[in-house]
Amino acid sequence: MRKRKFYFAATGIVLLFCATIGIFTRFSYQARMDIGNHFSQTAGYVLSLDDEEEYANQYFDNNIKSFEELENKSDLIVRVKPTSDRTLYNQAILSKVQVLQVYKKQNVRTEDFIYIFEPNYFHSRQYNALYGYNIMTPDGEYIFFLKKIKAPEGYRGSEREAITFLPVSTLYGKFPAGQEREAKVISSLALKSGQTTFRNVQDYEVLSTDQSRLDRYFAIRQEVMNHLQQGGH
Repeated sequence: MRKRKFYFAATGIVLLFCATIGIFTRFSYQARMDIGNHFSQTAGYVLSLDDEEEYANQYFDNNIKSFEELENKSDLIVRVKPTSDRTLYNQAILSKVQVLQVYKKQNVRTEDFIYIFEPNYFHSRQYNALYGYNIMTPDGEYIFFLKKIKAPEGYRGSEREAITFLPVSTLYGKFPAGQEREAKVISSLALKSGQTTFRNVQDYEVLSTDQSRLDRYFAIRQEVMNHLQQGGH
């Protein structure tokens, strides 16, 4: 069931930028919880993690092996901080962020505001996360590797759609800027038993039950930080 939900999640995000935008609207809902202003209310939600590549890799690239590859696949590389403007859809969170620094340009400048679709959501007392991605915390600053969502030829989107992006990768598309956060292997047994809540993992950089994925994440993160410290773009 979770696989099917995440499949429609990714499909819904793409449809938002298509002429068939109404389909996305039909499968989404405006949550009663104001996640932007009441983020702490999510602490007790139980983690539900889709930790399989098949569905995530339809719209995200989690086979990246180096900073150069990550950079080449990105339309925009920025340092951002989230605002309280965060819309909780049925299968995703649309977060408005302020740009603090631009490393690779895509008609975006420092102090601009852009939107990022985060591939996770809160629903029915569950925190649903797709293949490693963990939501931005309100007090965090992040380095994002982003891509534009391709629309059909001839489709003219809104001004907001023109500045809306997706992470290149659920695993390697976002890194904490400044102070490092935690990233530990999550117990599969704890997940199945419902013992892991968002409170337990909200400061994790990525979410995974696989140590090898974390090892690659740490290696790429080190490359990213080394590059940006040397001046980046």
